[in-house]
Amino acid sequence: MEYCYHIEDFIQNPAQYKIIHFQNFKIRDVLLWKQFCATIKLYPIEQIIIQYVTLTVHHARDLADTIGACKFLHTLKLEQNNMFNKAIYFIARGIANNNSIQNLYINANKFDNVGFYYVIKALQINSNIELLYLWNNNNISENGYFNFANFIRNNNKLLVISLSGNKIYSSVREQMIKALQDNFMMEECF
Repeated sequence: MEYCYHIEDFIQNPAQYKIIHFQNFKIRDVLLWKQFCATIKLYPIEQIIIQYVTLTVHHARDLADTIGACKFLHTLKLEQNNMFNKAIYFIARGIANNNSIQNLYINANKFDNVGFYYVIKALQINSNIELLYLWNNNNISENGYFNFANFIRNNNKLLVISLSGNKIYSSVREQMIKALQDNFMMEECF
């Protein structure tokens, strides 16, 4: 499988790539980003990995439409992209519209309970996610994790959840343990 590491390379020859892997760059050309997002919808991309890139609301909105349209996409990694609530709202909308996604990584971003609520709602709509990585999202409070515990109690598709590096309070840990005991499909939670 061919990895694509640059937006320009993908736009010039999109048919040769199955995996998009961008990291450590700043989106300076908005038109190029929009062209990338429009082009990616037309090809059978299986993985989108975007790390250490600041995804603003506008970037996230364009990417969300792309995520929703990529019917071969099974892995979405949006790690350490400084996404706040409004950006994660659009990403969650894209996730909700794509039932092919099985692996979701939204680690180390900047959203709080509001953004976490959007993620939980997207996961309720898109029930095909099996691996969920949410480590180092430390702006989520006790209430956000209580809502998440209620969600995982009834989700029979999630097999692996990573919450490591998050500030999880002892009362929430007890609720999470009870929820995991009720969820007979969960294989790993760390």
